[in-house]
Amino acid sequence: VVHFGTDPVAASTGKPAWLWVLLCLAVIGVVVYLIIYVRRRNSKSVTIVPVQADDISEELMQRITQLMDEQQLYLQSRLKQSDIAAELGVSTTSISDCISSCRGISFQQLLAEYRVHHAQQLLSKQPDMKLAAVFAESGFTSESTFFRTFKTVTGLSPKEWLAQYVDHQVHQGTD
Repeated sequence: VVHFGTDPVAASTGKPAWLWVLLCLAVIGVVVYLIIYVRRRNSKSVTIVPVQADDISEELMQRITQLMDEQQLYLQSRLKQSDIAAELGVSTTSISDCISSCRGISFQQLLAEYRVHHAQQLLSKQPDMKLAAVFAESGFTSESTFFRTFKTVTGLSPKEWLAQYVDHQVHQGTD
C-alpha cells in the first residue's frame, strides 16, 4: 500500500510517491489495453463457418448405411443401437436422431427393413428354403417376430411375397 509522506524511494530519487503510483497505473493500463487489443484482433481472424445439422445427419446416415451394408451387422440377432454407436464413435442419441431425421423411422424399424430385405434375397435365390432357416439367417430371434415384421415392412406374409415373386418371375420369363 502506498504511504504518503517520507518515502525512502521518493527521498532517494527526489520524486514524490504519488508520481510512482501514477506511473505504475499507466503501465498496468497499457498492458491491459494490449491484452484486449490482441484478443480482439485474434478473434476477428477466426472465421466460423456454420455447419447445418442436416449436413451432419446426412453424413452420419451415410456412415450408418455403409456400416450396415458392408458388415451386415443387422444379421446379428442381438444387435443394439449402442453397438452401432460404439462402432461409429458417436452417442446412441445421435444415431436415433439421425435415423429419425433422415429416414423418418426408428432404429428398430431400420433394422427390420434390413433384415426383411435380406430375407427377401434369400427367398428369391432359394425359394425352397425353410422359413425357419430364413428368419434365423436374417437376424430375427423368433418366427413370430419374423412373420409380423415381414408383413409390416412388405404388406405381405413371407409365403404371399414368395408366391407373388415367383409369379412375377414366371410372367417375366414368358414375355
